[in-house]
Amino acid sequence: MNDVIKAAREDLANKILSMIDSGKIGNWLRQWRAQDAPYNFVSKENYKGINNLHLSMTSYDDPRWMTFKQADERGFRVRKGERARKVEKWTFYTKTDQDGENDKEISAVSVRYFNVFNAQQIDGVPSIEKNTAREIKTVEKAEAIIAGCPVPIRYGGSEAVYNSADFIKMPLRKSFFSDAAFYATMFHEMGHSTGNKNRLDRAMCGRFGDPAYAFEELVAEFCAAFVSKDIGIEHDANAYEKHLENHAAYIRSWSKARFDKKRILEAISQANQASNMVLTWGK
Repeated sequence: MNDVIKAAREDLANKILSMIDSGKIGNWLRQWRAQDAPYNFVSKENYKGINNLHLSMTSYDDPRWMTFKQADERGFRVRKGERARKVEKWTFYTKTDQDGENDKEISAVSVRYFNVFNAQQIDGVPSIEKNTAREIKTVEKAEAIIAGCPVPIRYGGSEAVYNSADFIKMPLRKSFFSDAAFYATMFHEMGHSTGNKNRLDRAMCGRFGDPAYAFEELVAEFCAAFVSKDIGIEHDANAYEKHLENHAAYIRSWSKARFDKKRILEAISQANQASNMVLTWGK
């Protein structure tokens, strides 16, 4: 890695960490959704499992749903007499349980229920343009990396994930809200793939929520930010700031209350190695 790239990555990492420290960034928002499937108007997240099935079986043509509070905060008005649908949210976490004189970490789950309304039940919601094609602006260097990636890429569905069987699963490109979001998500999963035992051989163990799992997420997200910066994915100034804030929000969600600064710097170091490898796939 030459000095110019090294300095640029250090500046980028410091900017992301400064955003996190400022406390002014919002929550991470997933940058894609399954086409025409039920999703939350605010988070843009598709509803999954029983929630997806429950909301799909209504007579509404609009896929957007929100709670009364979400509607009210945006100046919308749920029409009087409209009936809400109930959705559930499961949260998995670990907590400390005292067993005699010893403390031990145990897995736990909580379930919360929310009432949601369809956009067609609410006044003031902007109209939605369905089935419109988003203009795709390719970046030559990014496309070269995708074409040269040694890991099979499978498109379809609503998940972006690197599978330990050594393949990447991505939603269709048209499901993403922007090309920058598509590339960043692709590079995140490629970042995970570099940890395979036949590549950089990182310790990719751990379950969702474990420190080892969280650390790997930091590596992959910093990798995505570095590769996107290195190959010059273009944004206007405002769009770039919002995109960078989403990187920061994602990193904060995995680093908060888990790692000290030293451990985060270790993740950045491993992300440098991962991004260097990803860049070679475009040559």
